[in-house]
Amino acid sequence: TTEDKPISLIGQEAKPYQQRMEVPKVTDHSMFIVHSTNKYGVTYTEEWDKENRTQRWAAYSITDINSVSNWKRDNWKGTVWKGAYWNGDPFQEDSVIPHMYRTYASDHYNNGFDRGHIVNSADRLMSKNANGQTYYLSNMQPQTNGFNAGIWLNMENWVHNLGFSKQKRKTLYIAKGGTTTPTEKTPNPFLNPDEVKAMNHNRNVTIRVPRYFWMAILRLDKNDQYHAIAFWAEHRDNQDNNIKNYTISVDELERRTGIDFFCNLPDDIENVVLLGDQFCPLYFFLAFLITLLELVGSLLDVFCRHGAGIHCGVDLFRILHILLQQFPFKSVEHYHSLRFHYRT
Repeated sequence: TTEDKPISLIGQEAKPYQQRMEVPKVTDHSMFIVHSTNKYGVTYTEEWDKENRTQRWAAYSITDINSVSNWKRDNWKGTVWKGAYWNGDPFQEDSVIPHMYRTYASDHYNNGFDRGHIVNSADRLMSKNANGQTYYLSNMQPQTNGFNAGIWLNMENWVHNLGFSKQKRKTLYIAKGGTTTPTEKTPNPFLNPDEVKAMNHNRNVTIRVPRYFWMAILRLDKNDQYHAIAFWAEHRDNQDNNIKNYTISVDELERRTGIDFFCNLPDDIENVVLLGDQFCPLYFFLAFLITLLELVGSLLDVFCRHGAGIHCGVDLFRILHILLQQFPFKSVEHYHSLRFHYRT
């Protein structure tokens, strides 16, 4: 049996991993980091913003190989890992990041915020080493407890349940993070000092606090079809259980974050799937016309038993049907079950 060992890469050694499907486009001024184990492969990758000492995003995939539970969070109590004895969660500095750019335990100590996982610990239970890597401080963002244990946890649970339901996917590709880059739609990605003080009862904070948090999800199903969806939530105490209130298209998420997601998809697929047909007015318009024509056809069948009265609508029906097929990556369950019937 191969012994599982933790491996961390940065710089040129890590660069080939930028071709992985889940990895967004990496900017020139940041650090690209890969955390992996020799037995299970990549645990996650991340882009590190040196200027702000913060993670820009983290990305990982869930497959049949790594969607196994060989470790439990409770196991950390009273165990040794990487030369240290742990009496609980093994939060620690990410030693692969140079000292001048990394974050420290002191940055998170008593600052009024949770050390919020970006890569969910529960998604990386295939080994002790893989789970331990999720506790590197580079994978932490400051989050209020009411956010971390609220809407963020609900989103994490949804992703986890989808990823660990093997019948629903071949592979689930995930990118997550907090806002760190000013964009036209998000000109102030970080909370300002007064906003932070209002949230953490005026405690000292030495790291930047994102204003929003997000997730980008790409699912490859058993039929080799891609489905994409994104989540976007303001960083505030929020116990909402209805995560549908926070869904947007990945295309819209790119505009809000300035990040190019799933850039390793073939262009023809990327241009369609990231738009998210649940947010595409043309898709809904065509689907509405198809449904309307089905209803009209049924009504005409009542009056024209031999179908002679509806042939004039068949050509238009076929054209609409062909157009609708240009949107093959359906992420709205209603349209998954939609059936198209027309006369030949």
